[in-house]
Amino acid sequence: MRPYTLPFSSLGRHDVAEVGGKNSSLGEMISNLAQLGVSVPDGFATTVVENGLDAVELVLAGSCDLLVLDIGLPGIDGYEVMRRLRAAGASLRSARGSAPESSGS
Repeated sequence: MRPYTLPFSSLGRHDVAEVGGKNSSLGEMISNLAQLGVSVPDGFATTVVENGLDAVELVLAGSCDLLVLDIGLPGIDGYEVMRRLRAAGASLRSARGSAPESSGS
């Protein structure tokens, strides 16, 4: 299983599908600058899981430092993900937010 947090220095064009175009471009830029002797602090990109069950598995395996959870997930929804994680004794801190409502324009 590939990690879900990847250092920019390990990313390139071949990672566009997994981390997006901007993240893969940053990875290429950091690598190219390093080859020229320019020191750039490395950052990281995050990836996603496909559904709620994968999120539960990832957290319980200890492979997750941060979980940004959507309510409308395929398989089981975000509420059920949280119920299962709490029932399994996962140590979690919660931050909640919501997107502003669309004004329709």
